[in-house]
Amino acid sequence: MEKIKIKCPKDGDILTVPKVPGIEDKYVTCPTCGTRRKFTEFKVIQDSEEETTIFEMGKNLIIGKLKIKSTGMYYQLKPGRNVVGRKSPKSSADIQIDCPNKRMSREHLIIEVKKSPTEGFVHYARLFKGHVNATFVNDLELEDGDEVILKDRNIIKLPDVDVEFTLPDEEKTDI
Repeated sequence: MEKIKIKCPKDGDILTVPKVPGIEDKYVTCPTCGTRRKFTEFKVIQDSEEETTIFEMGKNLIIGKLKIKSTGMYYQLKPGRNVVGRKSPKSSADIQIDCPNKRMSREHLIIEVKKSPTEGFVHYARLFKGHVNATFVNDLELEDGDEVILKDRNIIKLPDVDVEFTLPDEEKTDI
């Protein structure tokens, strides 16, 4: 089936959708930002434009999400610094997670999303400060000063909660 590349009007991500009859009347949900819009609200990327867009084969052009394993709740990461911590009125974390007790700090982990000219978006995880309870990426314990590159389906073990890092699949864009 023939495919069309379109650009999300909300976050600028390039999506690949099947070219189907009556596509102009259909709705598309962006897998990255979750916005559902009419197909006509998306900009169609022409083959000649493709080289000047952010779409490049072999690069991760999608920003990841965090999924709380116990609840299935998702948190969308954003470009730049994302602070993850325990939900609290005193927390300045961008992503605040409900925890049964206070073993997770209010500002516990930083996930930095940076754009690399050769790799697309790269997601780096590091501790917010040196003195926090044990935190793991897969089974590797993070220590002060460590920086780990996150890959799709990595499990981040925070105190009291496990979080899965995911990269949405652009081929799973629904239409």
